[in-house]
Amino acid sequence: MANNASPHWILGVVLCALGSTCSSAGLILQKHSHNVGETAKPLYSRWRWWCGFVMAVVLAGVLESVALLLAPLSLISPMFGLSIAANSIISIVCLGERMTQRGVWATTLIIVGTSLTSAFGSHDSANRTAEEIFMTLTSGTSAGYFFVIFGICSMCWALLRSIRGQRQHAWLDSLLFANFAGCVGGNQTLFLKCTMDVMATAHGLEWAALASFASLTFVLGVGQLAILNQGLAQHAAVSYLATYKSLLTVYGCIAGGVVFGEFEKFAMMQWVAFPVSVFIVICGLLVLPEGHDAGTDKDSDDETESNEQHESCKVSMDGTDFENSKEWNELEPLSLGG
Repeated sequence: MANNASPHWILGVVLCALGSTCSSAGLILQKHSHNVGETAKPLYSRWRWWCGFVMAVVLAGVLESVALLLAPLSLISPMFGLSIAANSIISIVCLGERMTQRGVWATTLIIVGTSLTSAFGSHDSANRTAEEIFMTLTSGTSAGYFFVIFGICSMCWALLRSIRGQRQHAWLDSLLFANFAGCVGGNQTLFLKCTMDVMATAHGLEWAALASFASLTFVLGVGQLAILNQGLAQHAAVSYLATYKSLLTVYGCIAGGVVFGEFEKFAMMQWVAFPVSVFIVICGLLVLPEGHDAGTDKDSDDETESNEQHESCKVSMDGTDFENSKEWNELEPLSLGG
């Protein structure tokens, strides 16, 4: 196990902050693609969506991959949360979304919490060999961790199916989609870290290990993007993406701390401050989904109301359904010509 020199973690943090900000901008562009109706077009012709994909996946992926070579996962993951500020600003300026005072306080709370997790997280980076990673991932601790993660994903999937289409549970739908995507994304970061460690420490071409970790990274990345876009099509980006980024931070920290044993090196102060920091983030998450302005959903509400009025015009005051009546069907179209 090779330890990096201590100054390297600073560069890793900077690169990850740049990558996560680039990711936020790309996801906002994909949200804009949903807003302008590009989803009705074939996937290959959605140029806005693809530009967002390049920014959120390709460019951000390169920056974050290099960052993972330079710093431990439990330190890198909180940097994803700092892009919450960029996400909120871009959503308000570019998409015209609004945030209530409650949402502003929640976002501030999350930014403070993610900053503290970075300050009190592990700063000792170690690049593991393929053999060391395999032993780590097959340990009893890792097995228990992955069992819990599978249970969380299964619960999110079941709850999303049970509340589908229920507007009164829109905030819960937003939180569940964000949690599902954040959980998958946090573990994608875990396997991306494994991939980069094998590349950095391999003395020979360990193709089997490299291909396995790279494949898991790709599959989880595609799953994360699919889940994320389902929620993105239905919810305001200003709160939804902030919730997702925060949960991505929490799951990434837990993955690095539990699977790679990064928590074992904590001093007493870190054991106190780190959980408190994560708790602050969670408190902000519980408030944030309801912190965007309801006015952002005004257009969809107006459309629903208009449709209801249109339907009511087809029914007379005595309850007769004129649309399906004989008289309605026999009406000739009104001629506007000579």
